[in-house]
Amino acid sequence: MISFHPLRNIALALVAATTMISCPGDDASGSGVAGEACTSSEECLGDLRCISGVCADLDASSGDAEGDATPALKSYYKIKITTQLGQEYEFDRDISEKPNAYSFGSTHIAPAVSFAISEDLSWPATMTLILNFGIVVGSTRFPVQTDAPGDYSFSSDPPEIDIIIGLRYRSTVAGSTGSVNITEYSNQTDGIMAGTFKGRLLQDTTKADKKWADVEGEFRLILPIKEQGQPG
Repeated sequence: MISFHPLRNIALALVAATTMISCPGDDASGSGVAGEACTSSEECLGDLRCISGVCADLDASSGDAEGDATPALKSYYKIKITTQLGQEYEFDRDISEKPNAYSFGSTHIAPAVSFAISEDLSWPATMTLILNFGIVVGSTRFPVQTDAPGDYSFSSDPPEIDIIIGLRYRSTVAGSTGSVNITEYSNQTDGIMAGTFKGRLLQDTTKADKKWADVEGEFRLILPIKEQGQPG
């Protein structure tokens, strides 16, 4: 004879109901909420954006009176580098308070406007890291090179990944393979340029035997005030 235990049956019923409610796809509104893990902004609801792997509000404040609110949004890039010579580096760089890392505009091409970030590092090795989007506001003489979200395959034009670690490796060198995938695009102050990149950069040399460096990373950049002499 099978015996029934009312309390145990109620508990089992609650577990079953909870499982049904939490099944993926049963309720689309349950995904992409603030604070939920993500890989791209397309996974986040409404005006939320995927920031540092979490759905967050672009207009969120840096904190409430008790300091428990969403942290301030930041500009950053992450990169992993592995070279043919056996060098391996991985960085997560917050450049929110580093204005010298940005280049937004160039007086010699005005009124066209270019955008890039660049950092010179001394540890754990002496190196330079550059993510160059080229011309983002064009003119008659200087057409736009990066103009919208999308997947930009490595080519002789920006967007470009440029790394110097003793040798110089660039995505613009013929034979480099990979792409820069821009998921959020802007060419205006306080706008956001965000996305990912992955591929193999070749050494910038005239030698036939070019060394290589594999790179993979992501970026989210809040565009600064344009440099003096630029429109807007």
